[in-house]
Amino acid sequence: MTSVVTAGGISVTIRGTVVDEGETVLDRLVSDGVPGALVSRNRQLWGPDAAPLAARRLGWLGPPGDARSLPARLSGPAGAARDAGLDRVVLIASGGPALAAGAIAAARGRT
Repeated sequence: MTSVVTAGGISVTIRGTVVDEGETVLDRLVSDGVPGALVSRNRQLWGPDAAPLAARRLGWLGPPGDARSLPARLSGPAGAARDAGLDRVVLIASGGPALAAGAIAAARGRT
């Protein structure tokens, strides 16, 4: 089997058993309910010893949902923020959040 992933103008082609094994692992994760547990911020995914730390580190799951309301809040009644001169929003982050935001912006043709 062959899998091609393209992001940011770079394509990576994966061939062979690694693709099949990856699909098997993905199927197992889904059947075990891991994506749902992650979205619901189930800190027990990492086991009882890691649960307290996981609880503190799962906060990154909320911002994507929170961000969905940003355009309406920024434009406000009759585009108040835009009328006041707002022409862009800058996200300041580091590590994974910055990489994720950059990938999302690139996928939508924005910089």
